[in-house]
Amino acid sequence: MRLPLDHVVAWQPDRLAIDPWTVLRLARYRRRDDAPAAVWDATRAMTARAGELVAASARLRLVRVTRVSPDGAVLARGTAFSGHAIARHLGGARQAIAFVLTLGPALVAEVVALGERQDLR
Repeated sequence: MRLPLDHVVAWQPDRLAIDPWTVLRLARYRRRDDAPAAVWDATRAMTARAGELVAASARLRLVRVTRVSPDGAVLARGTAFSGHAIARHLGGARQAIAFVLTLGPALVAEVVALGERQDLR
């Protein structure tokens, strides 16, 4: 996809695959064998359910990077981001893609409902 500078472009994948191993890595499992079988089963069930509910979409904009310092970066219209990670990732960049992403209302509603019931399955 080619993005024109400063124009908002809609993006929506046909399907979003959610990998159980990625979820477990985010839960700080370092090796596949570290997760017990019951955790794998629950993670597979959760990612399958999330895959049924997710409706990912985003809005993307290619923007100019006007300044990067050790403490952050500033974009062409004056929006500033602080942090060493931003500075590291945008160091030397003349452009960046700013985006807003949603996974859709059905997945959000499911997460809220499970949280209200304190159901962590």
